Amino acid sequence: MLHVLHVNDVHLETVPCMKRNITLSIDQTLLTKLRVIAAQRSTSVSRMHADELSTMVEQAEHNEQAKRAALDALETGFHLGGKSVARDELHEGHTQDSAAAIAGNGNGSDRRL
Repeated sequence: MLHVLHVNDVHLETVPCMKRNITLSIDQTLLTKLRVIAAQRSTSVSRMHADELSTMVEQAEHNEQAKRAALDALETGFHLGGKSVARDELHEGHTQDSAAAIAGNGNGSDRRL
């Protein structure tokens, strides 16, 4: 058997407080347990539910903000020290090292690539 529970919508502080009723269907056993917990906390089932929904929204917004910040950081990149080197300079250095390694023992078996 399902029991119908009316809960008030909760809006964040940035929006004028505007509450609306919603309908929630839950199992009678669950509702009974929730009422006991609410009584122990000196609150109502509706208030506990509204608080939990508010927390969920705040966490989702925080996660979205953190995601955007992380993506912005990746887009910007990180300076890890050192100096900038042109691709051609890296390629020239690599070619010279390889040539020296091959010339060093004749068969190229100890080449550093």
